[in-house]
Amino acid sequence: MRARHHKVLLADDVLLELELEKTFFQRSGFQVITATDGVPVVITSSQDPERIRRACAASGVNSYVPKSDGKQALLHAVAQILRVPERKSVRLTVFFSVHGSARGRETLGKGVDLSEAGMCLEANRRYEVGVSLSLRFVLPGEKQEIQAQAVVKRLRALADETYSMGLEFTSLPEAMRERLNRYIDRSLCGN
Repeated sequence: MRARHHKVLLADDVLLELELEKTFFQRSGFQVITATDGVPVVITSSQDPERIRRACAASGVNSYVPKSDGKQALLHAVAQILRVPERKSVRLTVFFSVHGSARGRETLGKGVDLSEAGMCLEANRRYEVGVSLSLRFVLPGEKQEIQAQAVVKRLRALADETYSMGLEFTSLPEAMRERLNRYIDRSLCGN
């Protein structure tokens, strides 16, 4: 069996059994991730929701979230299982341009999935992986703008002729990083 790029998660509280299972799967060409304690299992699928829901319930799955319910529903399910504060999704208006561009023309986009390391940027223009962008945005409830440099790390076309770009901050002044972290702790994580 050729399963070169497939990953398998094995969980077993008996270490010897876990090692035997791991060896079996590795020899069959799988990449193996192991856990020695309980691992919450959440299934997502776009298939027949009722059939999948029944199969999940019969298999002892912790939660089933239809893909049509979206990412927020998935985050909600995981937060409930792990008993952690639920991260709320916030959309930010982001002004951005290609860093170092002579024209300096700004484009408008929506920032989602904000973190200290970066954000996902949705826009109607496509920027290739590796492109460096200058960003400016204001956090909800604040007046002072945050300015940062970021590089496009991931690109995905969305259904409505827009693009989703995973950005990694490459330059974010320390004072702005601290404001961003306080905002995330306070607003997104419920602290």
